[in-house]
Amino acid sequence: MFSHLLERLTLLIIITFGETIIGIADYFKPSDFSINSIFIFIAIYEKIDFRLYYCS
Repeated sequence: MFSHLLERLTLLIIITFGETIIGIADYFKPSDFSINSIFIFIAIYEKIDFRLYYCS
């Protein structure tokens, strides 16, 4: 019973995350791209990766 609910909620989270990515895509333009953007992306990725790997 609960596995079905968990599967539905997981799908909802995946869809919401995808819609968020599509929604913010207009704010990223090649003219605004800089090396700081790469550093910020790497820092956020490492924090998420650390939490998923070590805190699960």
